[in-house]
Amino acid sequence: MMRIVTMLHLVGSCVLALGVSMPSASAMAGELSLDAPPEIAVGDATLTPHFSNRMRGEFADWFDPGPGAAPNDDSSYQFFANVMHFGVRLKHQRFGLFVDGQYVALANLPNHARGLGPGAVYFANNRRDNPGEVFLREGYLTVPNLGVEGLALDRGGRFKFNDGLETIAKTEDPMLQWVKKMRISQRLIGAFDYTHSGRSFDGGAVSYDRGPYNLTFMGGQPTAGGFNVSANPHIDGIFLTYLAATVTEPEWLPRSDMRLFHVYYEDGRDLVATDNRPLPLRQADQGRDIQIHTIGANFERIYPLGPGAMDVMWWVAGQTGDWQSQDHGAWAVAAEAGYRFASVPWTPWMRVGYFRSSGDGDPDDGDHESFFQILPTARLYALTPFFNLMNNQDVFWQMILKPHPSLVVRTDYHYLEVASDDDLVYAGGGATQQDRIFGYGGFPARGAHSMAHFVDLTLIWNVNRHLQFWAYYGHAFGQSVVSRQFAGSKQLDYAFLESTIKW
Repeated sequence: MMRIVTMLHLVGSCVLALGVSMPSASAMAGELSLDAPPEIAVGDATLTPHFSNRMRGEFADWFDPGPGAAPNDDSSYQFFANVMHFGVRLKHQRFGLFVDGQYVALANLPNHARGLGPGAVYFANNRRDNPGEVFLREGYLTVPNLGVEGLALDRGGRFKFNDGLETIAKTEDPMLQWVKKMRISQRLIGAFDYTHSGRSFDGGAVSYDRGPYNLTFMGGQPTAGGFNVSANPHIDGIFLTYLAATVTEPEWLPRSDMRLFHVYYEDGRDLVATDNRPLPLRQADQGRDIQIHTIGANFERIYPLGPGAMDVMWWVAGQTGDWQSQDHGAWAVAAEAGYRFASVPWTPWMRVGYFRSSGDGDPDDGDHESFFQILPTARLYALTPFFNLMNNQDVFWQMILKPHPSLVVRTDYHYLEVASDDDLVYAGGGATQQDRIFGYGGFPARGAHSMAHFVDLTLIWNVNRHLQFWAYYGHAFGQSVVSRQFAGSKQLDYAFLESTIKW
């Protein structure tokens, strides 16, 4: 409890230091306003600056390794992060330019947690208690017309990219928007903005867009980042391409969205990969390429029904290729449905879902069958990030409430299992650097299936378009998989408080 109080004091002090006090009820209702950034005329173009600052205090009380762990191991800690963005957007009738610089500062990282929770992963990536750096997060050119109607250079240079959001700008239905943003996008490729450095790509993206139809191609190399504050270089050895055909809210099927996609991922870094083989076999494969093709599809639709609306979605992906010296073949499926009451106070939205991905059942057969999540924003689907979508089964229920136009309350319950008890419990969000760290970690299930019962609560307070507060708390009740790995406490707590101010 004292650690939580310490974190609350830390975040509160930083909010006050920024000069942002907690708004009054009238401010919450929207009366607080800040001037928008000025648009500066530059010939036939306009130049618009932008700035944002996000502060977050994080608290972790992870599964306890118990008395057999190293003497200084500690599964409980708190740390603080500040993320600042600054830059400009130049808009011309024929082209656009966008530049975004990012400053990241972390404080009080645990140097003794040895992989236990996000703070330990930050320390492993940076090997400093208080790292901080400035880097170019985005810098790209856009050309809205490449000489053929509907054909555009969406971005060329360094940019963020989130798979599944190619047509979010023309998605009009708010429920459909939420499903696309929160339950479809970034399962495989994402900007990873939950982490303090995030992820960008050096490359390009082009699209052909006519009416409800969109075809998008992206290719490039990911930058370092995520848990690594040295995020300026791209990662040599990793290359990916993405091709998607999307149909959004056509007249012949209103309030719907559907997509076919293909992702090619290649990783030639000289690293030991994370999988369920014994370490000597993995070391013998060090430096051999990982080459994976992923083909998938998804569908979402909103159906008016009674006093509200029902949402349904499904997502499926299959993989083939090479996992170093092993043949790779894997799959994942998700199916979800919900109902939102439009005329009931707080407009409750209740949803249920099922996800399952393949795991590897035999480390010695020359086949790698663990689903590989590529470069996702993993926390969208694992709000307390002790698991991800690899070798995973997740049966969940969630409820979203809106007690005030500016306040969102969300609570989830998940029952988690591993798909294969001969594989690992995987965590992580993909490559974050060139050397030393593969990007995914894990521990063996040791013949057990049941991982955890997990509950959490999220509060989001959108004071106005310039100011936002987040509060999050998650608790996991570890089951047999956890018991076989952790000799101490089988309970896990993770919480954070966050404030963002932007212009």
